[in-house]
Amino acid sequence: MKITFKAKVLFIVMVCISMTASAGTIDTVGQAPYEQCGYCHEYDGNSKMPLYPRLAGQNKHYIEKQLRDFRVGKRKGTMQATAEMLTDEDIKVVANYFSQQKVVLQNRASSMNKENEMAKDLFINGDKSRNLQACATCHGQSGMGLTVIPRLADQHESYLHQQLLAFKAGERTN
Repeated sequence: MKITFKAKVLFIVMVCISMTASAGTIDTVGQAPYEQCGYCHEYDGNSKMPLYPRLAGQNKHYIEKQLRDFRVGKRKGTMQATAEMLTDEDIKVVANYFSQQKVVLQNRASSMNKENEMAKDLFINGDKSRNLQACATCHGQSGMGLTVIPRLADQHESYLHQQLLAFKAGERTN
């Protein structure tokens, strides 16, 4: 299914409109903190929208760190307003819940194209000519991460791409 330019623009407009509402406008009385996260990340943490990272199976300590960084402004983005409403206990509950959720594998193209082969090589070997260390050095050969190092395996490609660009531009430093 090919997504048209108009459909992409409409999606972006709808996301922007939804972001103008403050995080406090949603009635969350009686909800567990992780249920509130489910609005964007899905209740099982397997976000279907590339704008939102897949939290299922993510490392607990990494989720905690990111939520705290959003809460104090070390990390900027749409999560900031939501994270500001979370207590330390809420953060632990959210991180524990999503870290225990099962990752539902995404449908991937079965053929390996040249771009995918280059990405895999960069992930495993890095690029000495550009002084880029292999992603696997920190994230592990399978991309499952460690403690505060995130799981990259089965994350949305476009989300990872956006985060790498943010790191490169100095917009994300945490």
